[in-house]
Parts: sequence; C-alpha cells; structure tokens
Amino acid sequence: MKTLNCFYDMAVSPCSFDFFTFLYSAEICRIRRKLDNIQLIFVQGPRNKFRDDNIRSDQQNETYFNNVIVPGISLLPSCSSFMWLDRNQTSFDSLSEKYIFPRGYRLNQPVSEYLSSGLVACMVRQDKHSFLEAPTYAKLLADKLIKNRCPDGKFITVTSREIERDNTNNTRTLNYHVWRKAIRKLASMGIKTFIIRDTAAASNPPLFEGVEELPEASIHLPFRLAVYERALVNFSKNNGPGGLQLYSKARAVYFNAFDDDVVALSRNWFLSNFGMNEGDQFPLSTLSKSCIWNDESENRIIDEVVNALGSEPNNSLINGFSNRENLLASLVVAFNHLITQLKFGLLAEDINLFMRIKELNHEYSFFDDLDQQLETIPEHYINRKTIQELITNSTNHRTDRRHLEAQS
Repeated sequence: MKTLNCFYDMAVSPCSFDFFTFLYSAEICRIRRKLDNIQLIFVQGPRNKFRDDNIRSDQQNETYFNNVIVPGISLLPSCSSFMWLDRNQTSFDSLSEKYIFPRGYRLNQPVSEYLSSGLVACMVRQDKHSFLEAPTYAKLLADKLIKNRCPDGKFITVTSREIERDNTNNTRTLNYHVWRKAIRKLASMGIKTFIIRDTAAASNPPLFEGVEELPEASIHLPFRLAVYERALVNFSKNNGPGGLQLYSKARAVYFNAFDDDVVALSRNWFLSNFGMNEGDQFPLSTLSKSCIWNDESENRIIDEVVNALGSEPNNSLINGFSNRENLLASLVVAFNHLITQLKFGLLAEDINLFMRIKELNHEYSFFDDLDQQLETIPEHYINRKTIQELITNSTNHRTDRRHLEAQS
C-alpha cells in the first residue's frame, strides 16, 4: 500500500480545532496523489510537548489533545495509524515529497498546513473533494439518543462558543435574543432544537430555559459529528466545531461577520487565507454548507430550516466562486501557495495548478504574464530549474489540450 505520511508538528501547529483543517487537507492531498492511506505522525513541541504560545495552558493543551484531537482521528477512515513521537526519536528523512504532507516537512525545519490556503489551491485546481465522517459506533449511539429524545426525528442543532478568547466584540457569541424567538417558532413548527455547548460549559445551567442540551456531544467529538450528520440543519457562528461541519456531509449554516479587532476574524485574514470577501463561501465547501454574512436573524433562521425541510443536502457539488472578486482573491492565494510548494521541487500537482491559474487568468485578464512573474523570483528562494520545468510543462500541456480540442 502507498501511504501519505502526515506530520502535525506541535512546534509550529496549535492544539486546536485547526487540526481538522489539516486532517481534511491531508485527505484531499492523499486522493490527489492517488495514495491508499494516511499515517498520521504527531511530533512533540518544545513546551511540555506542545507549541510555545499563549492560547492554552499546558494542562489545557493535554486535555484538548486527548479529548478532541486524538478522538478526531477516527473521523478520517483512510487514516490507518497514528504516532505521538519525540522529535529526537523520529526519522523520516528518506521519504520523497510525494509521500509527505505538508510538503517540504523536515524534523529540523517543520512546516505547518492548518490554514486554508492549500484548500483554496485545491478548489482552483479542481481537486476531488471528500469528507470527514463519524465512525460507525458513534452513528449508532447518535441514532439511539435521537430515537429516545426526538422520536419525530426533526431537529436542528445550535453550537455555542462561550469562551472569551479572540472575541473582543462578541462576534462569535450567539445572539441569544434572536435565538429565543427562533427556537419558540421552530417548536411551533414541530422542530426540536438541541444546544451543544463548549466542553467546559457542558455542565453549566442551560443557556435557554426549557431548551434541551446535548452534553454528550460537548464531551465526545465523534458523537458530536454523528449528531451533526443526522440533524435537519446545524447552526453555528465562527467557532471550531463550525469549521468541523464544513468538512463533513452535515447540512450547516455558518453565521459569520468580520471583526478587525481579532486577527482570525479580520478582513485581511479571510482574504489572504481563504480568498474570501464578505458574502463569499468557504473554499471546497459543498452546497449543503452556507456561510451567512451579517444576518443572524429570526427570519433567516426559519428560512434556512424551511429550505432544509424541502430539500436533500447537496454534497456532490461545491460552492463555486461568488463573483469576479472572489475568483481574483482565490487566484492570488493559490498562486502564493504554489510558490511556497515550489521551494521543495516540482510535482504534477504544481503543473496542474499553474495551468488552471493561467487558464482562468487568460479568461478574466487579471494579471500580466504569469510566466514572467515566476521568473522574477530570486533563485535562492526557488531553484531556477524548477521554475523553467514548471513553465515548460504548463505551456506544453496547454498546447496539447488546445490541439485536442481543435481536433474534436
């Protein structure tokens, strides 16, 4: 079997829900490179095995790793094994780039892949999409709970974020007033609402009087996703589990808004990492996912539920580019991602990405000569031979394609 070795290095990667962007990106890479399975390698970081940052304490990191990240591995069926290794006890130097993710990873020069620029490149390249999925045992547990607590089977979930970190203007906090009214309206329509709290708040007094909560989902990640998969629609704001929904088959509504006082909510962050402006959809998300901007309202909530009642989730097609500006921003992100990959040599996926960027640029006339822009990159950053091979191959392939189209 041909294995993709995926390194989540805790020296440069956070102990957070960003891990699932990494995991999903690894799966898309595995499919693109036609490999059979994934071996996941966690490499310990410098501060009590984790990254030296101020996001969580050492104890919180350990709890999060064992209660979220390790169970989360089971959401990827192609992952055949995982390891948790000391850097000094690890040796994978003989692997070729085709079998390494992230590209260019080395123990003495770790790189990360937990942001979304790679997924933007996947979308531009038109890679085949896939999904994270709850394991069978979790699905059975969810079925049993739903049968007992919601016999009619029509329910939604609302995922709350209650921690204060990176939430300066409460952009990530539910609009409780709106949700009280919406939940009452949904109940009158025969739709049950389950609230899923932060793990740390799972045993707190209820957020909404008389509204049922699912503490089981707050503390058990595979069960959480199994419930999401069975819900009529799942609502969240900008939070970790909301991101998890984007990579699943669950129908999801993701309420979003910019907040330039928080880096990860800022306009620049979305533009440079997701290729998104206000109104755009997340890259490589399917039509069953909807990012709703600046409209966390009762009417919008009810409309989304009514729409879900009248249609099946569409996970076969992805959300396309919203408009010319979304395409332009995405091409910039994809081109920058390509440049970082070329530092580690040339693969077929680079040629395919560059060809696609050039095709879209030819159609929309965004940039000047892209070959020339590549040639201006200093040789100490990218090997000149790599650039010339990329340009030659992308030109030849494009010429061959045009020739075939003309013959047909």
